[in-house]
Amino acid sequence: MFASIFLLTAISLDRCLCTWVVVWAQNIRTLVKARIICVFVWIFSISCSIPFIIIRSVIKHDGVENCVYSSSINVIMCLFIFRFMVGFVFPFFIIASSYVAIGVRAKRLKRGKQLRPFRVIIPVILAFFICWCPFQVQQLCQISALENNWSDSVREGLEASGPFVACLAYLNSCLNPILYVFMCDEFKKKLKKSLLLVLEGAFTEDHVSFRSTRFSRLSGSLQGLLSLQAGVRLSDADPIKCPGFAPKRHTKK
Repeated sequence: MFASIFLLTAISLDRCLCTWVVVWAQNIRTLVKARIICVFVWIFSISCSIPFIIIRSVIKHDGVENCVYSSSINVIMCLFIFRFMVGFVFPFFIIASSYVAIGVRAKRLKRGKQLRPFRVIIPVILAFFICWCPFQVQQLCQISALENNWSDSVREGLEASGPFVACLAYLNSCLNPILYVFMCDEFKKKLKKSLLLVLEGAFTEDHVSFRSTRFSRLSGSLQGLLSLQAGVRLSDADPIKCPGFAPKRHTKK
């Protein structure tokens, strides 16, 4: 969870710096530094995830093994607040601020090319908020229900909604690559070109098959007609034989 969010935040900051400080970004941004940042993001993400692994344990109840939180409610609440702030509020604020800054810069420079990443990232920001906000809110409400002794019906409803909001949250990692690809102008052009080639090939194959079928039918009809004419000619060449009639034989004198 943390890795995908932090990487998306780093990409947003990188785009913002490339828009506002172009010369500095060209001199500082290198492939080696990008790899170092990715490694740092993964290390920080693992560090943020370790406490959630420590406070979990597996218990067996009625023959079913469940992974539950084994620590106190106060510790769990602190970790949930930490995850909500570090894993959602701060990244969302940085991502939204970065692309608002990109939009302001592009509008000020009046460059259409600068607006392309802004058009791409708006769906990404919306997908991030829509996918992760229900999960974070549900987790906070669920732990608050345990701490404040909410009604059983509310707690059961929050527990039942857990798998749904979790799937919705992890769906964000699947949506981001799709959004980046389908928003790319080059991909749109290649997709249209490939679809046109497929349709053209399909129509060409249908036309060729229709012509070949028609030609085979015509050739079959022509062969039948020729064989019929040949049979008629052969029958005309044979002598007519009638019962009780014998052809005359010429004898030499």
